Amino acid sequence: MPRAVSESSQRARAELLAGPERTDAEIAALAGLSPSQVANARSRLVLAGLIQRKRQVVPRPPCLPRLPPMPAQLARGQCARPGANPDLWTSQSPADREVAIAICRRCPVREPCASWALTLPLADSAVYGAMTASERRRARQQLAAAS
Repeated sequence: MPRAVSESSQRARAELLAGPERTDAEIAALAGLSPSQVANARSRLVLAGLIQRKRQVVPRPPCLPRLPPMPAQLARGQCARPGANPDLWTSQSPADREVAIAICRRCPVREPCASWALTLPLADSAVYGAMTASERRRARQQLAAAS
């Protein structure tokens, strides 16, 4: 014996058939129903092949800036030597950053590294060429003022 369809199920079904692209919350507000009642009705209509399954909105990945190419000579840097701890240059710890700066000051490719670092996005907070992000920001401002 077929089950009687409740009035609320009929309202949800009618609203879904009229506009299946709307969200369950929108339909529930229009029809005076709960979102779960609308979701149940949507599932039954999808299974019956009367409406299509709602497509999930897939968030777009963040847009990462294109970085300038790293000069080949930086491969000879102190930070690239075997056994170097790469976390020192990206650490937020003041002590680690001081160690990284001290290593950079003795580096044979400090100058080209510092020049390259001035072309990096402002959001990059690592130590390059013995400069912190705030020091690079000041250097950019000084270069811009001098031009």
